[in-house]
Amino acid sequence: KRNSNSYREYTDTDIEHLKKIIVLRKIGVSVEEIKCLINDTCSLKEVLIKNEQNLHKQIIELSGAIKVCERMQKNEETMESFDQNYYWNIIRVEEERGQSFFDIAK
Repeated sequence: KRNSNSYREYTDTDIEHLKKIIVLRKIGVSVEEIKCLINDTCSLKEVLIKNEQNLHKQIIELSGAIKVCERMQKNEETMESFDQNYYWNIIRVEEERGQSFFDIAK
């Protein structure tokens, strides 16, 4: 609620609620999933299991992207010099081996 000077006034309960939301967002839980938790249409356990799976997937995606970044830096690439077909093929081969990269279609 707002005071007479238009400042918001938070109760201790409001602050605890906001802290929970911040913790969940900082560990990668989506706003949609937080709404689900608030509305009690899903459990924290299910959300955390799904979130952990997503985080593991992101780690795998990041590791592939890091390897390509490192290679590009080692080769001292610039926008003018880097051969997109060379890196395209590296990514394609790595994906065929099971490595994941960011899903740019999202």
